[in-house]
Amino acid sequence: MENLEALKLKHGSVFTLTVPVGDEDKDCTVYLKKMDRIVYSAAIKLLEKDELDATEFLLNSLHVGGENVKLITEDFEALRAASKLMVEVIKSKEGSIKKN
Repeated sequence: MENLEALKLKHGSVFTLTVPVGDEDKDCTVYLKKMDRIVYSAAIKLLEKDELDATEFLLNSLHVGGENVKLITEDFEALRAASKLMVEVIKSKEGSIKKN
């Protein structure tokens, strides 16, 4: 497995995603980089049609290390679990606005 610190140096912020896979619920851990505008735009379009397709796209696009992402994308239950967690990756920072 790649060194998390090396991945952070190369990609900036790195998310660690861990979900149970297989019938024995063995944990699978992958590392995901922050998304860019192109990935975000494509993911939002996919999200309008199919949440799991969007999750699979994000996992494949953002995967930078850890275990093989196919362990998640090819396991329906694992993909559903990952889908709920991907909100943290998609979530944007919040600002404020006021009238002066």
